[in-house]
Amino acid sequence: TLNKPNETTIIVSFDNTRIPRSNARRDMFTGYFQTRVKEIRPRVRRGRAEIEIRLVADAGYLYKQNGSYVFIDIER
Repeated sequence: TLNKPNETTIIVSFDNTRIPRSNARRDMFTGYFQTRVKEIRPRVRRGRAEIEIRLVADAGYLYKQNGSYVFIDIER
């Protein structure tokens, strides 16, 4: 599921999922790149994995699931 609680946050949740490797649970700071994405924060909460995407400013996005892959395209 995808949720946008405010203008600069997008949360993608995966039920009955975990993030197996500790390296994949680290925050990613992307502020040095030319993108609206400021940081990405993976978390495991109540038996599900959540990916929190923080934006520099409000931006449109496209969300698509294709099999076991999830694509999120955020406008520049």
